[in-house]
Formats: sequence, C-alpha cells, structure tokens
Amino acid sequence: MEAHSLWILTGILLLVAEMLTATFLLFFLGLGFLLTGLLVFLGFFVSSFGLQALVCAAFSIAGIALLRKPLQAWIVTLAMKQPDMGKEVVVTEQVAPGAATRVSYQGTQWSAINASEVELKPGETAQIIGINGNTLQLESTNHSGK
Repeated sequence: MEAHSLWILTGILLLVAEMLTATFLLFFLGLGFLLTGLLVFLGFFVSSFGLQALVCAAFSIAGIALLRKPLQAWIVTLAMKQPDMGKEVVVTEQVAPGAATRVSYQGTQWSAINASEVELKPGETAQIIGINGNTLQLESTNHSGK
C-alpha cells in the first residue's frame, strides 16, 4: 500500500471514530491525516516520512488551536434552535413562579419549571420557552395580566 493511501485511510478511520466521541479532537487529527495524504498523493514530501508526520501534526494542531472552539460554538448554536420552542403544553396543577412541576409533552412526562412571573393554573396552556437538560422552561400564555 502506498504512503498516501495509509494517510488517507487513517484519516477516514479517525473521522469515523470522531462520530463516536464528539470531542472534535479526532476530527482535526483525521483532517490532518487526510490533508497530508492528499499532499503526498500530489507529490509533496514523498521521500520523507518524518516530514510527512510533521506536516500532519502541524495541520492537526493548527485545526485544534484555531477551529475547535468556533466549531463547537457553532454546533451549540445549531442545537439551541430547538424545534420544541414555542410549542404549548397543558398544566395539570397550580405552579408558582419558579416552581417545578411535571407536564405531558409528546406523550411523555417531562420535568418543567414555571419561568414566567405569574402563577400557572390547572388547565391553562403554557408555552415552552427553553429546555435546560431534560427540564422544560414554561411561560404562561395568559397575557391578560398578573
């Protein structure tokens, strides 16, 4: 097997392994291996494995140092655009502002917190304004006053 094939195959394996860890470390290592494999395939650094390893390390370290945090922030931003935001649930018990309760949502019982400044009453609908872990953040949909 040629050198560029080993670099590229190792890069692909690292990218697959990244899917199991979601740390973005293996992602950038994999990219370093893939880029090194591409350069070796194009005829650069063919004679020196040491130079190939140095180029791979440089690509990987640069990716981790420069792109890991922005990429993680972008992924978190995407995750925060939750499809549940704005959906409504029916409250089954009286819930004071800031108090916890349980609500039925999509056929499952969820922990929820009244994030509004008004008390939620039984039978009242509340809107999901956020999700913190497995806890729904609810706000009263009754805008008629406090």
